[in-house]
Amino acid sequence: MIQTLFAKSTPATKDSASEILPRMLRMTDDFQTILEIDRLRADRMQIPISLVVFTLPGGVDSSKAIREFSEQLRTRLRATDHSGMVGPLQYGVLLWDAHEDGSKRFVTSVLNSDSLRRTIDVKVYAYPTRIETPSKNKNDDDRHSTPGSPKSTIVDNSFVVEPGDLKKAVDESLRIKMVPMEDLFNDKPSKIKRAIDIVGACIGLLIASPFLLVAAAAIKWQDGGPIFFLQNRSGLGGKPFKIFKLRTMTTNAEAQKAYLKQFSEQDGAAFKMTNDPRVTWIGRFLRKSSIDELPQLINVLKGDMSLVGPRPLPVDEAKACDLWQQRRLDVLPGMTCIWQVEGRSRVSFAEWMRMDIRYIKKTAFLKDLKLIFATIPAVLLRRGAK
Repeated sequence: MIQTLFAKSTPATKDSASEILPRMLRMTDDFQTILEIDRLRADRMQIPISLVVFTLPGGVDSSKAIREFSEQLRTRLRATDHSGMVGPLQYGVLLWDAHEDGSKRFVTSVLNSDSLRRTIDVKVYAYPTRIETPSKNKNDDDRHSTPGSPKSTIVDNSFVVEPGDLKKAVDESLRIKMVPMEDLFNDKPSKIKRAIDIVGACIGLLIASPFLLVAAAAIKWQDGGPIFFLQNRSGLGGKPFKIFKLRTMTTNAEAQKAYLKQFSEQDGAAFKMTNDPRVTWIGRFLRKSSIDELPQLINVLKGDMSLVGPRPLPVDEAKACDLWQQRRLDVLPGMTCIWQVEGRSRVSFAEWMRMDIRYIKKTAFLKDLKLIFATIPAVLLRRGAK
């Protein structure tokens, strides 16, 4: 999606925005690279950033409005702000240390005339929105932020509202829409990867069906409870989905989780125990052999997951991750990954997250194929399984 926003801007006429804007405003470094780097810095420093995208008017009658816009913008930019054309008739400003409220005041100060408000639309991409950012004091001379301003939260994934205020924070006269910046980084699978997922899942279900039938009968015979275990997991962009697994625990396992968290042997946000008292004797075999994971091929067919990608965490555990760790939500979760092959219970939670991020930085067909084939001996030899 980020490639769509940062499309190459080619002037349609001599009066297009890319020609009328002063050189100092339209000639910048690679805006996409800057945005990705500043996101990493924001994660490390726990500082909010915002990308303001102005949609400029086109046509021969737009030159006056664009020149007025550029003059107002020139007086509002700080040394730490980056700006430039991010697409045809789209001008972007990346505001450092400014969240939703500060960016809205910035927009108000730039579009301070009725003519600009009538002709220019605005969209603000705020970061972070998946988890709350620790509050910090602002400098009094910061023109885009207010000292001690309250944090904002995303309530419907489209508009930003202040805590306790149910009114959507959108100024109709300015036509400002607030959306999560994380949406720009959501990397949906290519058509080739999706085709491989569908074919692979169909073949996998065909091969696994005898094992699933035997396992299902054993689970039902053991205590008469449900065969499948459904749980909310965080998918692409943090969107929850129901994951399918064969039930390996007692029927009241989820109710016991809060108490057992104190005995977790996995550092970080994830919960793992070697001798989890909730696991049944049949469940232990299913877990060791990873047969309990096979129903996730259904999730692959539905498009909730891919064959290869970061393992999806329960929603509460995903929300507890640090900002830099949440970058694993930029891609579809998968049935297998680098951690599944090389890590599992043998590595720390932070190293697990680094493995996932290492994968999403350089996704490739051959890499996925190697991970799929490497998963088979890893499962058969039960490397790192608990």
